Amino acid sequence: MKSLRKVPLILLPVFISLFTTACVSVYQPNPVNTPLLEKEGDIKVAMMIQDGLHLQSAAAVNKNIGVMLNAGYDISSFKKSSLSKNEKEHFLCEGGIGFFDKISENWLWEVYTGYGFGSFNVRRDDHHFWDPSPTNADGNIGRFFIQPAIAYSTEHFVLSFALRSSYVTIFDYEADNDFKLAKYGYFYEPALTMKVGGDKFKFVTQMGLSMARTNSVLTGWEHEPFFGGIGFEVNIGQLIKKD
Repeated sequence: MKSLRKVPLILLPVFISLFTTACVSVYQPNPVNTPLLEKEGDIKVAMMIQDGLHLQSAAAVNKNIGVMLNAGYDISSFKKSSLSKNEKEHFLCEGGIGFFDKISENWLWEVYTGYGFGSFNVRRDDHHFWDPSPTNADGNIGRFFIQPAIAYSTEHFVLSFALRSSYVTIFDYEADNDFKLAKYGYFYEPALTMKVGGDKFKFVTQMGLSMARTNSVLTGWEHEPFFGGIGFEVNIGQLIKKD
């Protein structure tokens, strides 16, 4: 299968996405779910690894309407220097509804919108002469999103581009310093996703960029600029399909 020769292309975004998520951030974007449903009865479930585990699911309720449910948990601890240790913990669960259709035999498009909620607990232990004390913060997060996507798809290879726009709100925020955190932020989050495999099972990798709109940054805590990961997708609709 010629398309399987493209498997090495997965490695570049994998390494970039897994090794650039090293900030301690109040807002950490989750991987974008691009199910690319094609017909009524399609059901797809994916598991992604990004500092933690992310479960993505989607189902076609008719020939053009799809629903999705995603949940993820990220946790990491790392040292920036011999005297500095940072930790972060994020949880997010979201649901959405959308529309999908074919442009041609190999080109697809979809658009989903939805809402998610979660929580964060972060610790930044940077030692500077102007701020020698560690910083802890925790709270809850809400996010409204809309994400159009377009994809080139064959039986063994899929390449898609999605542009997620997110409106993030922070509430129940508590910190042990005087940082004044903005209560909302707008983010543009383009993501490139590759899927390689068969009609029932595909390996998945994604690389995305999160960009805050001017004057809408979550002041006091930098947001995570990169997201993505590696995982697999199972087409349950194909597994239970009766010939």
